[in-house]
Amino acid sequence: MSRPTAPEPLLPPRRRSITEGPESPMDPAIQRGLFAQQRLPIPKSSSTPRGPSIPTTTPSEEPSTTPPTALEPPLARHPTTPRSKGTCRGCTQPIIGKSVKAADGRLTGRYHRQCFVCKTCRAPFATADFYVISNEPYCERHYHILNKSLCQCCDKGIEGQYLETEQRQKFHPACFKCQQCRVVLKEDYFEVGAKVYCERHAWEAGRQNTGAFLGPGGRKNPARRTTRLMMMG
Repeated sequence: MSRPTAPEPLLPPRRRSITEGPESPMDPAIQRGLFAQQRLPIPKSSSTPRGPSIPTTTPSEEPSTTPPTALEPPLARHPTTPRSKGTCRGCTQPIIGKSVKAADGRLTGRYHRQCFVCKTCRAPFATADFYVISNEPYCERHYHILNKSLCQCCDKGIEGQYLETEQRQKFHPACFKCQQCRVVLKEDYFEVGAKVYCERHAWEAGRQNTGAFLGPGGRKNPARRTTRLMMMG
């Protein structure tokens, strides 16, 4: 006796691909929604009300990220060394910058300002005035000492006219006076005991100073003398 054969298993129904559309609206695929599930979603109609629109703004142009080109600095000038004006006659060092020079040419060369001093006392000149002997600068006092042009009365320098006695002594014309009465002596004068008098007071001084002078023939009388009016060069 033969065994009964087992029934063949039922195969599930074959699903059609989306590309294969149903032949009839009554197709079981439509009834089960199979085709609807496989369709692409239908985009919403443009008539669907939208929410309030948000205004959009046009984005402004973004600033350039490229750094600005730096301006080239001006060409640096190399410092120039000031030119020397020569050698200072005072310190023998080069002169850079301001210097002192005689405008009238009486004194040659140039000096540093601090080196322009009197040759004798080394004092700076208080003013622009100075004196020159043998191409060297001097203050007023030491110039007249070296020049032997000091007044024997006031001990100040003589410039211009002066009176010179027979003993080569120099006086300002206004300083040559009688020792007693202080009258200005212009030409003749009398000397008693190395002092200058007018004629009247010379006799009085002679009587008080016995032997102060001897006149002609050994007599005691004042000696008349004469000055010379000179010009200091």
